Amino acid sequence: MELGDYLRLARESLHLNYSNVTYLSSGEVSQNYLAQLENDKIKQPSIRKLHMLSSIYGIPYYQILHVAGYLSDNKKSEKEIVGHIAQDQPYLKEALDDLLASMPEELDAQERKNVLMGFGFASKYIKIARNA
Repeated sequence: MELGDYLRLARESLHLNYSNVTYLSSGEVSQNYLAQLENDKIKQPSIRKLHMLSSIYGIPYYQILHVAGYLSDNKKSEKEIVGHIAQDQPYLKEALDDLLASMPEELDAQERKNVLMGFGFASKYIKIARNA
């Protein structure tokens, strides 16, 4: 998933518009900058602005940096990824362990890691939607 789609999904799942995000960031993330990010026009986004968006959207900073390409999970084990997700969402630890155990053998290591990251992201937004 491209960073722009990831950020758009996060923003829309919280029912925020560009103006809301600019307000919540105290003007640090302008409407224009956010539009450019979501349309993948900014290839190396500001880490500081990504941190601000992670706070506003309630997404672990690690996940946004990963999607933006600043981190590579190629060097992290599946257990380390589960640990990062469970640190932010401890109630998912058992579900993530079950997911790992039930993944098809046809998936390569990177595909398995991508499934874990996607699960962590989706679970975060299911929890937010239930609380809304």
